[in-house]
Amino acid sequence: NGQIKKYITLEKFPKPFVPHITSNKTYRYLLAHNRESEYKATQYYITFRFQTELQKIRGYQYPILVPTAVASTIKAKNYIKTISFDKTQDNFHESGNEECSFVEKWLDQVFSEALQIRDDNKYADDVPQRYEVHVIGFDCLKSATTLIFKNIKSMKYEIIDRPGSRCCPIHMIVKSTDNSIHLKFIDAKNYVSANMELDDFLRDIGKVELSNDIIRQSQLLLSAIDNRINDYIPYHIDLLQNTSLAKLSCLKRYSCSTPLQVAYFTMDNSKYFYLNAYYNFLTHCLDMYYIHVIYGDTDSLCLAIAHESWPIKDKKLWDELYSQLFPSASNENYYDKKKIL
Repeated sequence: NGQIKKYITLEKFPKPFVPHITSNKTYRYLLAHNRESEYKATQYYITFRFQTELQKIRGYQYPILVPTAVASTIKAKNYIKTISFDKTQDNFHESGNEECSFVEKWLDQVFSEALQIRDDNKYADDVPQRYEVHVIGFDCLKSATTLIFKNIKSMKYEIIDRPGSRCCPIHMIVKSTDNSIHLKFIDAKNYVSANMELDDFLRDIGKVELSNDIIRQSQLLLSAIDNRINDYIPYHIDLLQNTSLAKLSCLKRYSCSTPLQVAYFTMDNSKYFYLNAYYNFLTHCLDMYYIHVIYGDTDSLCLAIAHESWPIKDKKLWDELYSQLFPSASNENYYDKKKIL
């Protein structure tokens, strides 16, 4: 009924909303130190694919999913390499009990290969950065805990971060006691629509056709993931440092090619000025029952007023603030005030 229900108090000084900068500590540092040309997205990583089958296991009422083979492709700066392991490579004690599964051998090899990947992604030592090595599958994290960590007997691996629900983690970070490497298991499905399948991902994003061989699948994943990484490079967004399509959309939406100086000191500052004028001046001084906001833009605010003049309700505040927000050319300091605005 024309009554103001809530007042908005703006900060004393406007601040730009640039999440693609503030959420990326590496890019933020390089931009602040005039070293933006050194910025690079994470481009070296490891892919993986499991082959599984349902088996009847003693002690279980129903058949369970067990891994029978695993393959990974390592994308380093100077080479691309594929490794694979299967259940024929399991080692056994003389008693017949399993000592070292092929899954553990594969994980050992991945940690070993990750040393080179970390070095290839590394910036200069003075630049703040993340050192996790990304291990990427597709529609994989729901079963990763079962397929990987339930098939490892060694105690040298530990999951140190596993956000998300118990049945569907967002990512997993795993460390080993053998070296300082941290592997970050992520799902490429985080970067596409929820209903996209592997064959669609490879065909639509990677421009390649699906193969039934898991070794070939781990290689084909490179094409799709590389194309997805390149989609965000023009916006200074590091795809692999984000694990949500919604967050990527937000970062992309508020990222622009306009220089920060122009975006902040020209565009944001002008928006701040008219928002400040509207919420801290007009709504306090005028009877908003007679006023309708038609539109607002970067440098304009259009109002419709159903009154013969300004419907002033607080004359004292109006007289106090009007000259500050709308200086007259007859004032001695008009051009100085205009420069500030």
